[in-house]
Amino acid sequence: MLWQTRLTPQNAVLHAPPDGSGGGAWLPNRAASETEKQGVTAPLGKRGNSLTPPTTKGGQTADTKKDKVQQNKERKLRGRRDMVADQMRAASIYWHYEKEAPKGAKLPGRGVTFCGWTQIAEHPTELLRVQDETGFRAYFSGVQTCGLRHVCPCCTASAAQIDRQRVNDGLAAGRERGLWPVMITLTTRHDRAERAEDVLAGVRRAEQKMKTVKAWRRFSDRIAGYARAFEWTHGKNGHHPHFHMIALVQAESEEEAIEAANELQPAYMRQLDAAGRDGHSEAAWRHSFQVQGAAVAGAYVAKWGSAEELTGALAKSGAGEGLTPWQLLRLARTAPDEADRQRYASIWWQIVCATKGKAQLYISEGWKELVEAYRRDEEAQSQVEPERIMGFGMREKRGSPTMLWLDALPRRLAIREAAERHKGLEDAAMAVIEAIRAGPTDHELIDGSGDDTELIE
Repeated sequence: MLWQTRLTPQNAVLHAPPDGSGGGAWLPNRAASETEKQGVTAPLGKRGNSLTPPTTKGGQTADTKKDKVQQNKERKLRGRRDMVADQMRAASIYWHYEKEAPKGAKLPGRGVTFCGWTQIAEHPTELLRVQDETGFRAYFSGVQTCGLRHVCPCCTASAAQIDRQRVNDGLAAGRERGLWPVMITLTTRHDRAERAEDVLAGVRRAEQKMKTVKAWRRFSDRIAGYARAFEWTHGKNGHHPHFHMIALVQAESEEEAIEAANELQPAYMRQLDAAGRDGHSEAAWRHSFQVQGAAVAGAYVAKWGSAEELTGALAKSGAGEGLTPWQLLRLARTAPDEADRQRYASIWWQIVCATKGKAQLYISEGWKELVEAYRRDEEAQSQVEPERIMGFGMREKRGSPTMLWLDALPRRLAIREAAERHKGLEDAAMAVIEAIRAGPTDHELIDGSGDDTELIE
């Protein structure tokens, strides 16, 4: 048996092993948090059958649509496996730095080591599924999640979908009211020699101080609300933290809205200078403060939280562009050379330390009010009730995990995929039982050695 136990007077928590081998150990935990339920979309519509595939809009045949749906399913499976592998890598990086840290030091990111592993005490652990645009989506309830937005790719992916909906609803509400969205990007010049914390401190101070001057008060009188996203990349010039602020401006045209936002630049640049950053050079004025219109803001939100952005598609790694934290984490796992893997892991860890306690998204009160009013006015959409596939028992307070959950832990991916493979509940449950008994482990699925699964047609 791979699992080691060490019972403590506090809640015992099963966590990912330091070496990512699939084993586990016991550690005391402060409190158990409920698994956040993800948004559910409407079920797939029915399709008619015909000997001759009917042509759909855009000249596509039904077979073409079916192929696209199948490709989306396969992409979802690959994305989930990669995301879980990245989560394991994040846990192993944490264990590496904890081992090197002074005794008693509190490092950021500990929660990722038990995320998705530990049963919540006195809550039933169940396997549920719902339908989304790619078919069934299975997930575990009654299991602890960490919610660490700058550390855990799984929790970040779930939360980003919720945040994106809030931002999209705000944009839709602003459009209904004739407001113009503009996106303001705030950053600073930097070089490779600078520490991550120092670069971030300068940008944060300048952004916060800008909001205390008259220019901001004039601008805020013209906006109904704003949403500010915090992002980070690392490239040839080192760490590059930056804010994207989407503001809904009352104006007669987009040009007028952009002009109003640009009036903030002198104030921001002065505050950069005051924070010890470059706020006076020509290059700083070109790159540290930028304003763009509705098309760019909409495109930014559309890709926000997508699998490509969160889990490592290297589309942003071209000349002059940096790698996101999730791309760095992916390379810390997949880079061919061990030295490169360690280098990417070190850069990723620097970002984790610098972003500890920093919110990824801030929504102003005005934006919240717009979203609430918009959602009240929208027709209420019925939520799809999840289907229960099977239960794994309930861990008692300060007790050990249930035996069925211990049996399931090494094969969580195979179990979810089995539940998604069959339409009928009974068939899905039987497939899950077989996956627990003899299915491939998570590591076998991730490295491809146990991948003999078939998707539901």
